[in-house]
Amino acid sequence: MRIDKNYFVVLLVLVFIVIFFGTAGQRGIVRVYRLTKETNQIKTLNEKIRQENRNLKEEIDLLKRDRKYIEKIARQEFGLVKEDEIIYQFRASGTEHGVLDNKLEKDRY
Repeated sequence: MRIDKNYFVVLLVLVFIVIFFGTAGQRGIVRVYRLTKETNQIKTLNEKIRQENRNLKEEIDLLKRDRKYIEKIARQEFGLVKEDEIIYQFRASGTEHGVLDNKLEKDRY
């Protein structure tokens, strides 16, 4: 009967060793889960970068071939205008009748 108890203890120790290395080892379940999660995040990031590259290639193509797009960018980014255009600038809301302007003048002094 003593031998049976020793086999049981040895078997129990082996089971715990297998469970330990199966979950916490280099190829354990926890590590595999983390690596799978990290792989999915990298795949998502790669897809975002691919989409951004496609968008940039489209913009490059437009800049090379589409004069209207170039004009649009020049107007938006640099405030450029044509020779015969007149630019009207309006005050921001809240500056009607000089209300905000008077307050700013008072704050200066």
